[in-house]
Amino acid sequence: MQSDLQNLKKSQDLFAKAEVLVKEAEEKYVKSLGAEKDGKWYLTALKQGTLTDRISALQMLVQRNPQAALSQLMQLLTLARKPNLKMAEQAICAIKDLLIRGELFDKRQPSLSLFTKNPKL
Repeated sequence: MQSDLQNLKKSQDLFAKAEVLVKEAEEKYVKSLGAEKDGKWYLTALKQGTLTDRISALQMLVQRNPQAALSQLMQLLTLARKPNLKMAEQAICAIKDLLIRGELFDKRQPSLSLFTKNPKL
């Protein structure tokens, strides 16, 4: 019983640390985008673009750096669950392309790693 509580506490501590690391990586990534021509377009498209522009920008941001673009991936997943069929279909196609191309789960250079195998934790 005591070891279960210790394992739970350790897991909660690791999760909290991982959340901080992810947030820092995302902030650094977004800040670096502001210095690039393409990055500025992606950020502008996310704020002011049409639905198609927003989905394309989200897809490209995730393609460029999946580890630092987890919030953009979550936005795509959220759009895929919308009742608006056109919006959901476009988001699903973007997610499908990310998965088919292997940008999220490349075995040679894994972009996303298991929580328990992250060397920073």
